[in-house]
Amino acid sequence: MAVGFTALLAAGCTVGPDYVPPDLEVPERWRQAMPAVEAAAAGQQAGRAEGQQQTETVRDTEIDGAWWEGFGDPMLTDLVRRAAAGNPSLRVAFTRIQQSRAIVQQVSGQYQPDIDANGGYSRSRDSARVSPFPVQTLDTWNVGVGAFWEIDLFGRIRRSVESADAAFEAAAEDYNDVLRVLQAEVAEAYVQLRTLQRRILLLRQNVDLQRESRDLAKARFETEIAPELDVFQAESNLANTEAQMPGLELQLAQVRHRIAVLLGEHAGSLDEELSAPQPLPKVPAEIEVGIPGELLRRRPDVRRAERQLASQTARIGATESQLYPQLELTAALSGVAFGLDRVLTNQSRAWNVSPGVRLNLFQGGRIRAAIREEEALTEAALIGYENTVLLAVEETENAIAALRLRREQRLALARVVTAAARSSELARELYKQGLRSFQNVLDAERTRSQAQDALADLEGAEVAAAIRLYRALGGGWRQATESDPE
Repeated sequence: MAVGFTALLAAGCTVGPDYVPPDLEVPERWRQAMPAVEAAAAGQQAGRAEGQQQTETVRDTEIDGAWWEGFGDPMLTDLVRRAAAGNPSLRVAFTRIQQSRAIVQQVSGQYQPDIDANGGYSRSRDSARVSPFPVQTLDTWNVGVGAFWEIDLFGRIRRSVESADAAFEAAAEDYNDVLRVLQAEVAEAYVQLRTLQRRILLLRQNVDLQRESRDLAKARFETEIAPELDVFQAESNLANTEAQMPGLELQLAQVRHRIAVLLGEHAGSLDEELSAPQPLPKVPAEIEVGIPGELLRRRPDVRRAERQLASQTARIGATESQLYPQLELTAALSGVAFGLDRVLTNQSRAWNVSPGVRLNLFQGGRIRAAIREEEALTEAALIGYENTVLLAVEETENAIAALRLRREQRLALARVVTAAARSSELARELYKQGLRSFQNVLDAERTRSQAQDALADLEGAEVAAAIRLYRALGGGWRQATESDPE
């Protein structure tokens, strides 16, 4: 009864501000328009059809963590899964969760009394010259149990536990954020890998084409149909294209190494596994972006900042409680005797109970200064939370714009590639017939090679833009349906 009354009293006297999540102002809708939904492609890149645009109304959504599966690439799915199991940074983030959980347990333990046991033995003999009694040797034994309990009258412990709980939740969100970034990094590196493989393949095709053009120029020179200048120009063009190959292969080796490290493996360990070229992952037909306000619960870095604010707010009350009396209860039970067999008898038993109150009367203003420090840190945490939301909205707006503009750029460049390929074929045919100079062939082949390389790079950039949009949104989300579990 007394304990329950004390707990009730402590709850009613908790000092410091009660945390209320701030109501932040966010835009009602995205300023950037989502790109039109594209129809399924016949091949890697095909004609696309217009579809619906971004969601502008609030819809019930729930997390769909495996957003990468929407790209339809089993290898990508496997790499992301393996990274989640072996990445060192993610494992470090998990240890921070364990650390925070241990801190919660430590702080919560202050609700319980501290109980310790002690025991001792001494052997003594007085000097015969100073003692009026017969001298004897004494064996003294003592055992005891002591307890100390702080009654949380003004909420110091409660606020400390509240702060530790919120810090633990922030650590969990930090883990989720590291995972969010890791998944996107693995996906982007994989897309870069496939893009480089595609660029190398196209470069080899253009090398073969330019080698044929050189041989054609040689044949026409040997038959005195064309000048030797054509041969040297063809050799120069071919060598310039071949010189691009080592740079691309170096980038390819580096990105393979990067993927291996992201998976927690040594550089080079995935070279054989990732050596075979494969098509680029396909951008999902539709990406659910919701509304800006949903970022407050979608992004783990935003949730982490909010939990850090909650933790810091509770620290104000924990510090402020030092201005108020601290109620303590000390108790001890002991036994002292000259023989081990008598130390636990009733005659040897001693005990005491000592309730007390401690109040800081003068601390040179240190406690109030500490309160002001915690209030300033709380204000900084609030500003940090607001800034995190601003950055999240900015990142998402940029990602939406990037996906839309990359798609528009890719569609335009695809027309350039088609025209350049046809121009190259016509220039060579006209050169064979003697109707055009070899310079037309060189210009057309360079334009074709550059346009194909740029398109391959841009196709990868579009897929990477979709990945960055998922990252900005906090992962994959989907609209909830009635059949979904609650």
